[in-house]
Amino acid sequence: MTYILALAMVAVICGAQWFFTSRALRSPARFLAWVSGGYVAKIALLAVGLYVPKALGMNVRLAAIATIVAIIVSSTVEMIVVARRRTMTVQPRSTTE
Repeated sequence: MTYILALAMVAVICGAQWFFTSRALRSPARFLAWVSGGYVAKIALLAVGLYVPKALGMNVRLAAIATIVAIIVSSTVEMIVVARRRTMTVQPRSTTE
């Protein structure tokens, strides 16, 4: 049961990361809100996904380690994707015009 919980938590974290990162890249005006919401969602998923099974008597050590590793890896992937995205270059207005 611990392995199923670990796999479920990794899948949920990766799914949440994909959802929030894809929305952030589609909406430049709300980029910061989507990225911030993604971090809050991952923390909430971590808390609910590990504290509830622990309260029910499950061993969550493996699931906790897998979840933390999934958060670190998905945040690193998010950083790479965001760093590689194309942004518009703004040219300053010349003073001679």
